[in-house]
Amino acid sequence: MRVIVISLLCIVLGAAVVAKVQPPLLDYYIKVDRHEDTIKLPKPDQLAVYSLGYRAALADFIFAQGLVKAGLHFNQRTIFREAPGYLRAVVALDPRYRDAYRYADALLTLSTVIMPPENYRIAREIMTDGLKEFPDDAELWMQTGRFLAFSSVKYMTEDEDQDEWRRAGGEMMARGCALWHGEGSLPRDCWVGTNFMEKYGATQAAISTLKKLMVILDDPKAKAEAALRL
Repeated sequence: MRVIVISLLCIVLGAAVVAKVQPPLLDYYIKVDRHEDTIKLPKPDQLAVYSLGYRAALADFIFAQGLVKAGLHFNQRTIFREAPGYLRAVVALDPRYRDAYRYADALLTLSTVIMPPENYRIAREIMTDGLKEFPDDAELWMQTGRFLAFSSVKYMTEDEDQDEWRRAGGEMMARGCALWHGEGSLPRDCWVGTNFMEKYGATQAAISTLKKLMVILDDPKAKAEAALRL
């Protein structure tokens, strides 16, 4: 009988201890489990030295780590504040790392929380650098143009010229269309791009783009569309 009583007392005391200790431990665990950026990357020129000549491999590793961290922040509804540094490190190590330019807008601006306004400017800078590295890449031109014209302008700060972003986006989309070699019909964004150019002060550029499209297009319907818009 004494053993049973002692066992029951131990169970009761154990439950009391758990009830007393669990709440603060749970709070501590949540804080520790939340992903934080505790590691900051060295400057790009220093990374080049640390790579020991394996610049492309290090760029690939950093980009993969950036994707993981971005996913954790997305899930935890927090801002991945080191994302610009990760992307800049990747392209500094390997300027031909296409995916860094391709996913820059998503990594810097797509989240479950409102991202810092400066991320949109940084994304534009990185994506524009990508166009210099891949001047004949129609997909990158189209993607960058869409980002400038559509995705970014509603988050612009007061010191940014929204019309300039839209006009530049339209020109980039039009450039992508002039380089388009994909299957199927010409993307609808090609016509949207010339509309943006005309609407936001680049009428002559829109006319020039439509004339070029009429020359390079093989699809009779697309040629007719370009002629109509011209």
